[in-house]
Amino acid sequence: MTALSTAHRLLPPYRQLTRLVPYLAVTAALCGTALPLLVGLDTFAIVSLYATVPILVASATYFVTNGSLAIDQPMAHPLSWLGMKLFVAIYFVVHATAVLLAATAEVRPFAYYGLIAFAAGLILFQILRSSLERSHVAVILLQTSLLLLGLIWSVTLKYDYFFGRTDVFPHHAFITELLSTNAITAAFEAYQPFPLWHLLVGFQAMLFDVDPLTLSYLTTGLLYGLVPIVIYALTRRFLFPKRTALVAALGVCFNPFVILYGMYSIPRSVTSFLTVFCLLVLLVEGRRAAALYLGLLGGIAVYHTVSLPFVFVVVGCWFVAERVVAATVDQSAAFPTVVEPWQLLAIPAIQAGYWLISGSEIVSRLVDLVSGETTFSAGSDGATLASQFVGAPYQELINYLVFGLIIFFVLVAVTQGHTALDLSQRGKALLLAALALATVSVPGPALLVGAVSDITPDMMFRFGQYTFPFISIAVGVGIVSVVRTNCPIGGQRARTAVVLLLVFSAAFLAVSNDFVASDNPLAEREDAYSFHLSEAETTSLTTLGERSEGAVTGDYVTCRYLDYPGNSGCGIIQADLTDDRLHFPAESVFVLRTGELERRPLSVYPTSEPVDEPPYSNNRDSVPSTAGLWNELPDRNKVYDSSEVSGYAAR
Repeated sequence: MTALSTAHRLLPPYRQLTRLVPYLAVTAALCGTALPLLVGLDTFAIVSLYATVPILVASATYFVTNGSLAIDQPMAHPLSWLGMKLFVAIYFVVHATAVLLAATAEVRPFAYYGLIAFAAGLILFQILRSSLERSHVAVILLQTSLLLLGLIWSVTLKYDYFFGRTDVFPHHAFITELLSTNAITAAFEAYQPFPLWHLLVGFQAMLFDVDPLTLSYLTTGLLYGLVPIVIYALTRRFLFPKRTALVAALGVCFNPFVILYGMYSIPRSVTSFLTVFCLLVLLVEGRRAAALYLGLLGGIAVYHTVSLPFVFVVVGCWFVAERVVAATVDQSAAFPTVVEPWQLLAIPAIQAGYWLISGSEIVSRLVDLVSGETTFSAGSDGATLASQFVGAPYQELINYLVFGLIIFFVLVAVTQGHTALDLSQRGKALLLAALALATVSVPGPALLVGAVSDITPDMMFRFGQYTFPFISIAVGVGIVSVVRTNCPIGGQRARTAVVLLLVFSAAFLAVSNDFVASDNPLAEREDAYSFHLSEAETTSLTTLGERSEGAVTGDYVTCRYLDYPGNSGCGIIQADLTDDRLHFPAESVFVLRTGELERRPLSVYPTSEPVDEPPYSNNRDSVPSTAGLWNELPDRNKVYDSSEVSGYAAR
């Protein structure tokens, strides 16, 4: 750590600087809603309300209270140890009931989401009313970790094959290839230089003789079960009090990105976990901590080297925020900073070094991209998000509401946290960094970038899996600030009740939105697909892939599944959506996931004329069961039929 020293203050004091935030936020929110209306994009304006309304409410709260809060208010009638035991017992009963309900129901019902949200409310009540002795802190962290762990495993261990956004398919295939050949072969494709995740799971599979897919789910679940504990430690390192740190740890449980990547079980899931430790180690002085920091960056490079640019942005925002806070202080004494320039520059240096040594293929692809020989492709999901608003803006709005509550708490933290808590300079820098990172971690800006560039929303959404530590801490500060607000209406009990209601709502919306609960979402997104396959589907798809003499044609998920076990002949369904006409390739088995089509639309490649090897990863439309193009299938020769999948041959 270093110390900055200037003779005079370069910026206004921190409190005056944060007074600008409500005005800027309100201006941005109103423009974000008004501009789409002016250009005729009414659906975008509807969806933007998820952010506009919370921003207006948070700003209004600041203006009404005028930043007047009580610092370190004494807790009225804190819970006794007997009362604490009672609430802990209630929590375990509620959580056990939720687990039993998830295990026995065919799909997780809304009642499960309600029980999880209620359990989160019970934890928050303990945090706000407990005296926070050491044993209380340990019990609260245990409950928080179990809550997140149960939420993740309620999907990955319940359904036969959870695949998320389809990246689980290739990674599962790579691990299977490793176990069959005991070598890192060319079948690993671009991941041949980055096999650490596959080696980890493969080693466990050899040691315990357990299905590698199940081990993947168990491993990421256990890692993410530790995240609330690490977030608590990180928050304390930023010199926040215990109560705020515990609320921040709880806030992790209703961050959709944390839930999703805890389920996802791919290399990026591990790099998110390692990123939290990188931030924690940066707050520790000494050579050992510096060496550990470099080692963690090296681990991220080997697990998923493309994650390092996102880590660079997070640490870079922290670096800049510290310098901004330093400029607000009349520095007769030196201002201590955490992130040093070498720690920031080490990130691109390690990435470049590892690429040059082991990632020559990636370097070649980057050279081709710069020279214009290839085009940018940013992922396998998110390509059609903008089009969803045309037909289903209200469903999309419901799914984004949890992000609105996160924005609300972050704004409250930045504008009022410095008077609700005795913030350290570290804490002030964190809140400014969290505010900056929130702008790239919520859906609105991601969709805007995707609309004006070749970068897909999915690539922008990846920021959320690396920014969540700072945002969760800011959410914790915001929740505590609301409780301590000297609002002219209502006392402390009323404010506590409001906060409990808000957290219950945030938790319920987080666990029931279609980004993480595709099995039974509160509101189905129009162009989304189910994130899991049933046993009947996997059996049928594997059978058709293995026994078909020619090529196989199927929807996007079908092809992603069949492409990696070795059935490389799968081509995505091509359709003329204007004339409701399927392009049925000759000598191909047309595979239709009939069970999924009854529940959700299927992703196909839209084209007026058939094309060879379409780039369907970034150009897809979803077709529901009511579409006319499926009407011609009964006239085809059905060669396979099961409860979930049908196969058709050409005439």
